[in-house]
Amino acid sequence: VYSLKIEGRMKSPRYTAGVVSIYRKYVDRYLEQGRDGYFVEPEDRKMLLDLFDRGGFTDGYYARHNGRGMVALKEKPEFREGNQKLFEYLDKTYVVAELKEKVRGHVELAEGEPSRLTLESRGEKVQVLGQAPQAAEHQPMTREKVLKQLNKTGGSPFSFETLTAQIEGDLFLPVQALNELRRTGFQELEKKLTGARVLTGEGGIGAQFRPVPTKTAAPQSQSVLTAFLEETAQLSPVLARGEISVVYLDADGFNPDQWRDIADRCHDRGKQCWLALPQIFRSHAQRYLGANRRLLCQAGFDGVLIRALEEAVWLKDLMEQENQKTSLPFGMDASVYGWNSRSAEVLASMGTSLLTMPWELNSREIEPVLGACRGLGMASELIIYGNAPMMVSAQCITNTVKGCTHKRGTLMMKDRTGALLPVKNHCSFCYNTIYNPAPLSLLGSEKLVGRLMPDRLRLQFTVEGTEQTEKVLDAFIGSFVYGRDVEAPFRDFTRGHFKRGVE
Repeated sequence: VYSLKIEGRMKSPRYTAGVVSIYRKYVDRYLEQGRDGYFVEPEDRKMLLDLFDRGGFTDGYYARHNGRGMVALKEKPEFREGNQKLFEYLDKTYVVAELKEKVRGHVELAEGEPSRLTLESRGEKVQVLGQAPQAAEHQPMTREKVLKQLNKTGGSPFSFETLTAQIEGDLFLPVQALNELRRTGFQELEKKLTGARVLTGEGGIGAQFRPVPTKTAAPQSQSVLTAFLEETAQLSPVLARGEISVVYLDADGFNPDQWRDIADRCHDRGKQCWLALPQIFRSHAQRYLGANRRLLCQAGFDGVLIRALEEAVWLKDLMEQENQKTSLPFGMDASVYGWNSRSAEVLASMGTSLLTMPWELNSREIEPVLGACRGLGMASELIIYGNAPMMVSAQCITNTVKGCTHKRGTLMMKDRTGALLPVKNHCSFCYNTIYNPAPLSLLGSEKLVGRLMPDRLRLQFTVEGTEQTEKVLDAFIGSFVYGRDVEAPFRDFTRGHFKRGVE
């Protein structure tokens, strides 16, 4: 283990300071005393609980697959007496206090020679040159004046631990020149200190990245429509519409013994059929898909939609084990983040033929990713309808609330605003998805979508029955394919991040 990560999303500076200081203490204790001398003081456990407590501690997924003890089932109390003494200490020591990096410095001044400042911190050393001093006509600079001026570190991230000066003769150097010498020295030192931590292509994971040669690919005049299906009730309406060119089958929603038949039915109607793998790829997924690998290879799928990055490696290994002469093409779903042109290049270097735009990007942020896809000869896909996954978790709510039923199904969970959120348990792979109660809809944004020119537009069906699936197909095909004015087949909807992006 090279590093320990502490999550602090939406937490206060006080929380961050307190938690990090505790973990720093115990990492140091382990390094100094080893396993035999390591122990945790009860007072420090209490301090962590005082900082933020949602029901105690858990060792999480590290020790188990999931379990009731990993979920806070009670509402957070509206008021709890805080540890004011602890809060005041943390604020004074970390939040309000000005924390600066300690630096050792030495300045050398000689007539006609460039002024020289040497700085050292944490094993790094820099030396910078500045304006040359001249012989003093009246009052020469004193060592005290030089040191006092250089010690004015102001809003910089540094302060001098020690600072010495070597001055040869009676000299004069403007105050502005001393300030510039210090500023330049701090800039170079900061580059040295931070640059030492930056990963480059020389080693680590960066060494595996090689830019993919770009290809000339003319954009299609019109995007093709695709449909992602999680329920068998959604299949018939989609098969009946000739405007749908590609069908994605959720591997949990459709049993392996159905795969070949459905792929044949899609092909009979001139559609491609892809298998969508799970969003969490753990031991359950490996066992399930491994047991059905022959059915997967023999189903006649046109491609596989990768929803967790490690599935690409698993798929490649599977094709080799089954002695497949040609590997199945695979594409990346929105959950495999292609957030910018660089990430698109990395994913293309893995052999992906399709990249789905992330749910979180707005239209302006999507544009360069789509451009990168065209340059790389990789197809692009934009989701224009569907209930976005708000949370994907190996923690099963059905199991937590009433015990494992071993049956796939959907619960409704009420949030603090009273909205009902669909929660689907994907039993084949033992994970849950909590969906946004209002579907994403880009009805009304047809012109903007057209200017972006994605290769594919996806309708993502999650909890819809047959009738609602038909209504959604009618509306989006009518609008995006035939340019008709249509009425949305739902009352509540969201534009998602398409207009506003991540905030």
